[in-house]
Amino acid sequence: MAVMKTLEVLLSLSASLVNQSVVVFNPGVYYFTGNAHAILSPSVKWVYLAPGAYVKGAVQYMNSDSPLKASRFGVLSGEQYFYQANVASGYNNNKSDATSLKMWRGDGINAGQSWTIHGITTNAQPFNVMDFYGDLENITVDVADYKQVGAFYTQTDGLQMYPNSHVRDVFYHSGDDTIKTYYSNVRAERIVVWKTNNAPIIQLGWYSRNIANISVDRVDVIHSKYQGGSEYYPRALVGCAASYEDPTATDTANTRNTIANYTVSNIRSEGISPALVGMNLMSNLDRFRIINSWIEEFSPATTQLEYSAVRGFTDPNHGNRTVTIGAHSANGTGLVIQNYTVGNEAVSLAAGNWNRTSTGHLDISPSFRGKWTVQ
Repeated sequence: MAVMKTLEVLLSLSASLVNQSVVVFNPGVYYFTGNAHAILSPSVKWVYLAPGAYVKGAVQYMNSDSPLKASRFGVLSGEQYFYQANVASGYNNNKSDATSLKMWRGDGINAGQSWTIHGITTNAQPFNVMDFYGDLENITVDVADYKQVGAFYTQTDGLQMYPNSHVRDVFYHSGDDTIKTYYSNVRAERIVVWKTNNAPIIQLGWYSRNIANISVDRVDVIHSKYQGGSEYYPRALVGCAASYEDPTATDTANTRNTIANYTVSNIRSEGISPALVGMNLMSNLDRFRIINSWIEEFSPATTQLEYSAVRGFTDPNHGNRTVTIGAHSANGTGLVIQNYTVGNEAVSLAAGNWNRTSTGHLDISPSFRGKWTVQ
């Protein structure tokens, strides 16, 4: 590592000294120390990490009017930062959703912008790997050939998928919400996951959401290391966590919101695995399908990890009504689990092996009887 080269790179990233649109890291090792990161000039649109570039730091875009990009085959590593490193507190361990360091961050985002990340490896994130700030309903993300490794902490999430995003050909080593489906019209496919002990693989909860047209296809969970079940923070392949602000409350629903046209297909989990689903529903559910799921084996019964719980929350602002399943679905069936296999045994209603005490370990609230099926 050439120290002078590192200093030159740091100077070139200074907002007061640069007006180019591309920042290039050529092959070599660079570092920002554990109390600094790259706050880019507003002119910078593209971070180019050449093959062989290993950058110990984090990136913050400040451009508000152009497509943004990070590409090639270099590595961005957070190994020098404390867990939950808080920029506003001198990069010390002090959790803040707003100011704890993200490996990839964009500020002042406006409608029509996009972020493309191709070929990059992110290592040892200290907190959520990526968040942008601004008009998030009108930015898209395009991800391909992306690797995320070194999830040594919890709260090491996968990438955000803003509306109309496409994520494919990704490896996630993740210690929190891995495939985050919080927005409409998103597609994630060909995802390989190595999971530690926190949160579901696919997450759609934390808040009541009004989203539609989500597709998650070809997910291979090659390892999971869950230690025990959690009612409010489901350990499952597909999960909906309870309210972020009041996780033990069951009256946090908004019955005007619906999660609809949501398909998880071709998901397989090797080795000892968590439950298929775990849902604390704060929105109505319609046309939600899990197709072609395979679990090799469940965790030992003492962990309580095998139980797939689905329960509906109430809405105190609309007569304490409970969310619905299938109100706008064919035959009133809003949740369809199709071709679900545990080991070598197919699970279905017809086979009678779906319930809590049998092979499928499905424990769906009796209030939703007739609104779901396993076939």
